[in-house]
Amino acid sequence: MISKQRLQSIVAKYHLNGLTQSVKWVTKDGKLDICFVSANKDLAGDIECTNSPVEDSELAIFDTAQLNKLISVTNGDLLLTLEKNHKVYSKLYIEDSSFNVAYNLADSLLIPKRGTINFPENYDVIIGLNTEIVDNLIKAKKRIEQVQLKLF
Repeated sequence: MISKQRLQSIVAKYHLNGLTQSVKWVTKDGKLDICFVSANKDLAGDIECTNSPVEDSELAIFDTAQLNKLISVTNGDLLLTLEKNHKVYSKLYIEDSSFNVAYNLADSLLIPKRGTINFPENYDVIIGLNTEIVDNLIKAKKRIEQVQLKLF
């Protein structure tokens, strides 16, 4: 079982309002891993989720927008189950107390492969500061402190 909000949060982290549509969900030993890359390959990332809502599997999600629409119909806690044909998962069932919807899974060959990401070891950043920028930073800090004081 997984709450609708948690599932939508996981999906939103890679979908990014439509920048990424096709991904693989890989679950092993209760950990869900999602590697994603945008269609024009200018954005890539990884998502890791503990307490995976599905059994150990590899699911090819081809159209995340369609999956989001199916999730939006449901409410509360969701039960995610899988249908398997031979050795390949073909459907993801999303069930709540009122609805049982099915999402057709794709062939994993249709999902774009994400290359490796090489992050630099160090970042060199040079920022030119003048009196106006420093004054604005100080004003912003004071406003944040005022907001924090009002909250407590």
